[in-house]
Amino acid sequence: MRSGLFFLSLSLLPLALISQSKDEDLVVLQQTAEWLEQKLTYHYYNIDDEEWWNNRFDFDPKTLKATIRNISTEKLGAIQDRTHMQRVFQFGDLNPYTINIEEAQNNSGRLVKGKTIRIGTYQQAKDISQIKNGAVPSTASFLYLSIPKAYEDSTSNYAESIVEKFEKAILVATKVYHTGGFESDASQLIKVLEDDRFLSPDKMSLTINKIYEDALELEQYDADEQLVRKAYLKINPDQKTIQWVSLQGSKPVTDIPLTFGEEYDFELKGSDLHLFFVNKHEFHLIENGNETIFIRDNSFEKGRPYYR
Repeated sequence: MRSGLFFLSLSLLPLALISQSKDEDLVVLQQTAEWLEQKLTYHYYNIDDEEWWNNRFDFDPKTLKATIRNISTEKLGAIQDRTHMQRVFQFGDLNPYTINIEEAQNNSGRLVKGKTIRIGTYQQAKDISQIKNGAVPSTASFLYLSIPKAYEDSTSNYAESIVEKFEKAILVATKVYHTGGFESDASQLIKVLEDDRFLSPDKMSLTINKIYEDALELEQYDADEQLVRKAYLKINPDQKTIQWVSLQGSKPVTDIPLTFGEEYDFELKGSDLHLFFVNKHEFHLIENGNETIFIRDNSFEKGRPYYR
């Protein structure tokens, strides 16, 4: 786990470095995908199976869908006796915490000696569509990318550079923005936060449960896993506010109406409370000038502890 000082230093960055417009983010996503198109389009040979494999990556800027194609033949360039695998996904469905690079010691089909990059969806949802030889489509929760040893030998950190670009694309694609309407903003807030657990760099945790269609219950625990606070977020459609109610020991009950602001891509603001989202996996809670960063708990995933 990385130092909390790194996270806290984010609050000192100029707003322009933290928040970009949706259009600017789309440009970043397209440029990153174009880089991946170049680096993930190559062919290689599985000496054990005596088969050539062609790997190709494509990105459609209109649908924001990426496609990875793997085609195998006994002879390079052959058009018959081919095995064709196609996987289609959106970067926003992938989980940056699950990205992992493994050493591949054996040749097995399209996965050959070198390095294998493994990238999963969030909560292992079957969001990746895959088709083999034109058969009925199936779904998967992981991508596996084979980086042959020859590429690792010829270009230093080939796999690592691909991973960094995937992280960048995922983080841009998982950003949340104001929708332009209160009801849709409120619905998005519930959807992003409901039924999950978030961790702070100082080892506090926040468990969030959807208790009604229009209400969330938040339980905050300290580093010793002792409950220190309960809070509630409830939609008030008549006033077009999100009501924040906090119960913390002997302290007076805090009851603050929050409204959606425009300073950040997606945020709620009140008299002594400010909540803004970096993306759907990370939000910052500022109370009375004190800032706490919460990142979605993915400690159960096999991958990087944090994506920064």
